[in-house]
Amino acid sequence: MNRTNEQLAHDHAHHAPQGPSDIDMHQAVRARTTELAQWVNSALPDGREKSIALTKLDEARMWANAAVALKRPATTDG
Repeated sequence: MNRTNEQLAHDHAHHAPQGPSDIDMHQAVRARTTELAQWVNSALPDGREKSIALTKLDEARMWANAAVALKRPATTDG
């Protein structure tokens, strides 16, 4: 997907929360991903797979928070 310089500038800019609803959503994302990460950490045996699962939860948290911050409309092309 080709992106314009304006889109790239938008993506790389700072996106402060736009009010209490954004802050609440960021907190909700953190709470839920933390709960799952703690369960994974306590329930699964140590090893590469567990480490990757925890890393992917970190990624999921970051992408979810980016979705809140960037407020891009949903698209079908990702």
